Amino acid sequence: MNVDEAAGIIARYLAGGSASRSQLVEACKVVNADKESHRFFMREFGLGGPPETTCEKFDANVAELAEMSRAQREREMPELARHAEQCARCRRLYWEVRDPWLSEAAATVTAKGRRMVRTLAEGIRLAMDKTGKIVEFGLGPPSGVLQPVAVTAGGRMMGEPVQEAEEEEATDVAGEEREWLLEDEVLEEGDETGGPYAVRIRIRVGGSEGGKMHLWCVVEGPPDSLIKQMSLVVSGRKESPAGRAGGAAYYFKDQLVACQKKAVELPRGEYTIRIEPEGTVSSPTWEIPLSLAGRGAR
Repeated sequence: MNVDEAAGIIARYLAGGSASRSQLVEACKVVNADKESHRFFMREFGLGGPPETTCEKFDANVAELAEMSRAQREREMPELARHAEQCARCRRLYWEVRDPWLSEAAATVTAKGRRMVRTLAEGIRLAMDKTGKIVEFGLGPPSGVLQPVAVTAGGRMMGEPVQEAEEEEATDVAGEEREWLLEDEVLEEGDETGGPYAVRIRIRVGGSEGGKMHLWCVVEGPPDSLIKQMSLVVSGRKESPAGRAGGAAYYFKDQLVACQKKAVELPRGEYTIRIEPEGTVSSPTWEIPLSLAGRGAR
């Protein structure tokens, strides 16, 4: 008996037809040995186990979802996209599957051609209230949480990592810091870049009273000589007094080595963090979109 014959016997029996016990036993054995047929009958006739959970649906579709643009996700898999935004476990899985960086050629030309820009595939989106409580939203990379243990003379909250919480409410604490570790790899070899090398970009955010954010950026991996030629640029627009996007322009630029030790203060708004080499150095530029909104802006 083949799978089609077995499926036909079971389907007729469940629809009210007749079949001998020996036929049903043999048909069930054949269907159970074929995973696709078994899943079909379990699903169609409710013969096995609890319904598939949203996390299980996400697991089955995460590879396809990771290749979609934001517009495609909203059109084809909106339920799973919204679920991943709220489920820490599925958001981590999404970032384990997808390529975290998008590449495009920049206008800057070096001796080796156009410099590449590596843009984080999904921006970091935060909401913060006036007491400094931070909540992540959207499908950006998951952070760790740093609980403050001291405050330096410069106002920086120093922390130690704690285990990432499964539920957002468990880490929604005033005065916390969050840190993102974003990894990339430069494969190009040459005297100017010292490649190939791994790149680790640490973005740390701390909340403060008044709704402002303190930002630190540390880059590890490239040769020291290259890091000394890099700048940190933060540009974008502040939130308007009415709480809408498109307020006053914001621009900050300093040497990266200086910004690894001191914080950049940012009000609510939409920004792009750029880590870019100066002059003719052929290293890529990294861009990280960052959104800081009011507490209700989800």
